[in-house]
Amino acid sequence: MHSFAAMLERDKARHETKDRIHQLRLEVGGHVNTRLMTIKDLPEPYAFVMEKFPEVADIIKDIKLYKNDNTALWKRLGLDMVAGLYIRPLSTVLIMYSPKVPDDVIAVHELLHCAHDKLHLAEDVFAQETMTFRASIPYIARRYDEGWIVENYLFPFYYGVYSRQADVEFPGQAAKQKCVQIVREEMGAESPSESEASGFDRFDFLG
Repeated sequence: MHSFAAMLERDKARHETKDRIHQLRLEVGGHVNTRLMTIKDLPEPYAFVMEKFPEVADIIKDIKLYKNDNTALWKRLGLDMVAGLYIRPLSTVLIMYSPKVPDDVIAVHELLHCAHDKLHLAEDVFAQETMTFRASIPYIARRYDEGWIVENYLFPFYYGVYSRQADVEFPGQAAKQKCVQIVREEMGAESPSESEASGFDRFDFLG
């Protein structure tokens, strides 16, 4: 887990350099397919975060999101493996193309990052990321069931965590068990039983 956390810290530091911010402003802001989105376009994720953290509601309501579905752009910028990015120095959110995760889910995740950042609720990137995944589940559960949340939302992150742990023989199985546990904890349901856990297929979500 330490190597994964270190990778997150490196990525965060890279995206916050002056040169990187200039590049994102120039290439994303100046791209013909980039669309500005505000609270008027996605009122529900904004409202969820503002209600959850009223202390920073005035900040959240003014956060701007920049949406672009051009996959070549994100690949050129090295952001083709993520669906969204909160840029702390600019208090701005980028939303990339995702075939599985809708814009409002990406938006609520990144707006929660903003709220956590403004309130200094986590000391490191890994802690903030796990906090944000958990905090967003009640919003996502309004429209999606446990299976969808596990497969499309949580699993890619936690597979990255467990696949970098030398002592984990089956990272896919461990990741899926962790994801189900998180969803059920946040929704007040029972954690997966041992029999459920033993039945988790390592390759369920790797295709």
